[in-house]
Amino acid sequence: MESLNMLKEEFESSIGETEHFRQFYRAFKRDMRRILRPYVKRIRFSKGHFFVSGFFELDDGRIFYFSTGDVRYKLMPSMLIRRAKDFNDYTGGTNMYVPYDERFSESLLDVISK
Repeated sequence: MESLNMLKEEFESSIGETEHFRQFYRAFKRDMRRILRPYVKRIRFSKGHFFVSGFFELDDGRIFYFSTGDVRYKLMPSMLIRRAKDFNDYTGGTNMYVPYDERFSESLLDVISK
């Protein structure tokens, strides 16, 4: 996955958006759409200050919130994901994490299949 490879790089800290983060955002959206395409009705991405978050709804109606965490800092080696009531539920259910490693796709699908 292109976006996972980009997470291994250093992101310049800046008060504004950098080209490197814009490239990551586009790659992350492509990667998530590719992984989730067979399982989701809709997906929405939000670009924050060096993080990506959003919601997706599975074909069975379950909704999940996700957040990459701040990509400039390696404090969060995984993506946060949790159940949500709707596309505005930022507090949702129990936090779960999907490690940013070579099994990211499989781990994400494991979490949403429960």
